[in-house]
Amino acid sequence: MEIDSYWRTRTISEAQAQGYSHLRAVRSGCGRITDIPWLLLLRRPGISRDTFIGNLPLRCQRCGSTEPIIGVRQHGNTHGYAKRAYGVSIQDHILRRVGYRHSIGSIYAALGRLEDKGYIRSRQGEVTRERGGRAKLYFTVTAAGQATLRESLRAISSLQRGLRWREAFRRIEVFA
Repeated sequence: MEIDSYWRTRTISEAQAQGYSHLRAVRSGCGRITDIPWLLLLRRPGISRDTFIGNLPLRCQRCGSTEPIIGVRQHGNTHGYAKRAYGVSIQDHILRRVGYRHSIGSIYAALGRLEDKGYIRSRQGEVTRERGGRAKLYFTVTAAGQATLRESLRAISSLQRGLRWREAFRRIEVFA
């Protein structure tokens, strides 16, 4: 992640031009980390590619903080986390994102199901003395997995839009 003060004075288009795909907001109050795709931010009223990143209206739903530490992040199969995904690192990632530690057995069971469906691929790493002679099992998302994930995210976004409309209709009914 890039430095906070630098990105507060840059626009969304500048971050996109440098290959960054997400805004990262870290809340100092509760420690919540949120990665928001530019496309999702650009759908908000009043936000354009020329909007300064430091002027984006951000509020944590958990702690109410409106002053996160902001930065940008590259997401994709060739950057960062995805290259080093194995059971324990996935467990740690889930803990950071949702605040709950799933058992390693349930994580490997889910990974096995995803691999059976062709959404991820596994490979064995090197045998190490620290692991008692056992090798780590690394996981990579396949093209089919990425396509399915994109479709799932589109469906979730569509459901969220529907929920916003439902809330708007509820508010209108109150005044009718």
